Amino acid sequence: MDICVSTHSDGTTGYYRWTANETWEFHAMYYAEVFFAPAGTEYKGVTADQDTIFRYADGENTWTCWGSDSQSGIMTGSTDGLTEDRLTDHTIYSLHSTDQKISHIYSAEITQMRLSEDAFLYWESVRSNSSDVGGLFSAEPSELRGNIVNQDDPDELVLGFISASTYTRKRIFINNIFTGFSRFSYDPVKPVFPLSNEYLKYYNWGFRISFIDGDTGAYAWLPRRCTDCTLLGGTKERPSWWINNDK
Repeated sequence: MDICVSTHSDGTTGYYRWTANETWEFHAMYYAEVFFAPAGTEYKGVTADQDTIFRYADGENTWTCWGSDSQSGIMTGSTDGLTEDRLTDHTIYSLHSTDQKISHIYSAEITQMRLSEDAFLYWESVRSNSSDVGGLFSAEPSELRGNIVNQDDPDELVLGFISASTYTRKRIFINNIFTGFSRFSYDPVKPVFPLSNEYLKYYNWGFRISFIDGDTGAYAWLPRRCTDCTLLGGTKERPSWWINNDK
């Protein structure tokens, strides 16, 4: 899936750089409605005097989580050499169909910065040095010289570029319910159905209750990572601006 931007300049050649802050909602493999609490566990002010199975309150389950990151690549573009000072559907980065980020709801806040030609050439050099190396026919890395100078030693190589620019921001949402793009899946894990006197043993082994078998009424147990999305790099803190009320 390509993430693209369209923009235009004011009649002069436009030089641009983009950044993207990403947030996504994702789910654990299984939804757990209940959890096992060993004797002595306190839950909502009640201390269990024996091993107990509690039902999660609304929003306490660890099936739904949110992750966040920022695109690390250098994303630049310009209208130099075009017949019109306009970029249309310019790809700034791509997401693979097996990426967890796109498995449910993905959002990105794209920031576009208008650059001077010198600043654009600097960031293009950074991008080229970081991405276009390693191949047999790749260009030799160029020396990165910005506009920062050591006044005591002007010949010293100083990295970095200082510039002022105008910027605009736009947030996008991509819902896999509508796109059907995602091919993300978890590796299959076979549940176990221990006897009630084995619950504590499986709990200490890192297993958690995942679902109740509809035919037998037995509790199915799976490794905690299968029911706890926080172990997959997520958090239960839903952004205040998120588009749904999932918990």
